[in-house]
Amino acid sequence: MPEPVVAFVLTPHATFELQRRGLDETIVRQVLAAPEQREALRPGRAEVITVYRTSKIDKYWRSES
Repeated sequence: MPEPVVAFVLTPHATFELQRRGLDETIVRQVLAAPEQREALRPGRAEVITVYRTSKIDKYWRSES
């Protein structure tokens, strides 16, 4: 399991999407505390760009290769 993300920033867009989709920031914090997958970006960057909930996870999941 990837390391937890403890320091992060919710971008204005992510905050907007949380509200628009009726999600709570607590959900984001729980996912970041125990992520099942992480994408490598620039070192030190921990921005939440957008937020969504889906039942079609296969569409977004990155295969490990």
